[in-house]
Amino acid sequence: MNFGQLGSKAFFKPIAFSLILLMSVGCGSGGGGSSRDPEANHIDKVGSLLKEYRGEHNGSAPAKLDDLKKWAIDNGKAQDSDFVSTRDKETYVLQTIGGKTNVMIREATGKNGTRFVVVSNSAATAPAEEMSESRLSYSFGGPPTASKSGAPEGMFPTTKPK
Repeated sequence: MNFGQLGSKAFFKPIAFSLILLMSVGCGSGGGGSSRDPEANHIDKVGSLLKEYRGEHNGSAPAKLDDLKKWAIDNGKAQDSDFVSTRDKETYVLQTIGGKTNVMIREATGKNGTRFVVVSNSAATAPAEEMSESRLSYSFGGPPTASKSGAPEGMFPTTKPK
């Protein structure tokens, strides 16, 4: 196989996403869990809802967080506050990663330069993991770039979602 013909981004991003998902699934706290940040448990509930949503929608992820939220509330599985971070008090952000089947739910701002993140593909949803901004950028596509209008684009917008 000639890797030069594939293009590094097209080939390696799905592999990086899969490795992160597998490492996260295999690296849970494993113990008493008493030292786990309460926000990790809070965002994990949304990860569980995402997994359940996918099960009822042929493996498809919701297009936006509001779709997941509406489905969960309408089915009595959640309330509005389940979709708001306990640390930054902002609504979580849902982003697609490298294709429509791979999604991330994360804190909008987080705390002390870190954000809790849940990643999911059509086969699995990993437990919440706290990530620094640099790790998020490295793992999921780099920092945002400026568009022609000067507005940020890319994986991690600097503006709040509406």
